[in-house]
Amino acid sequence: KISGHIVNVGAGDGCIEAYNRECDEANEFLELADPMVPMSDVRSRTRAIDTKFKGHLYEPNEKNVAILSATYKNISIGGGVDASNFARILQSDGVPHNIDFLKYDTDAQDCDSVLAVIDAGFQPLLVLAEFNLLFPPPIGFNLPYTKGLYTWAKRTPYAVQLGNECSLSFLSKQMGVRGYVLLQVDWWDALFVTSQVYQTAFSLFPIYDDLTWWLY
Repeated sequence: KISGHIVNVGAGDGCIEAYNRECDEANEFLELADPMVPMSDVRSRTRAIDTKFKGHLYEPNEKNVAILSATYKNISIGGGVDASNFARILQSDGVPHNIDFLKYDTDAQDCDSVLAVIDAGFQPLLVLAEFNLLFPPPIGFNLPYTKGLYTWAKRTPYAVQLGNECSLSFLSKQMGVRGYVLLQVDWWDALFVTSQVYQTAFSLFPIYDDLTWWLY
């Protein structure tokens, strides 16, 4: 059953400030009232099918919270989200447990936060989460509740990425235990759907292993 709710964590990706346009597709698929910035053609297609979703946008970065608040007047926007409080914030904001689409992209606690909110009783139909591309399958890498960079990571050629998020194998295994199927990988973004959604809408899509997706 469609609830009409989209949750986007990491919704302010800098495009509005840098380019004066929206490039976060999760935002573009919302029916936003009187936007102050131009959308891509995804927005036009969404309007054409008269999509009616309620958006909940969150940003750990307070600067981006201010930008989103100034841009989207009629959308629920919040800050200070992390793995320890994500489920509590969603409950406080009245977000239903059967979220249609959850996107989490903060370059830090993505994996922990997604798993924590599912364990708290929320069951998004679709989940888009970022993983750490530097750890190939079958490595199960995760630094629990990382806030981002670690001191030792700054000494590597990949200081921005090394300590963030989790590996694809870790995320895929943990989501599988919770009843999700890995449907697609696009660069470092993994798209999961519930087993029921897969059987209903995507059963003709082949299921590939983690290594195949990582190499793809």
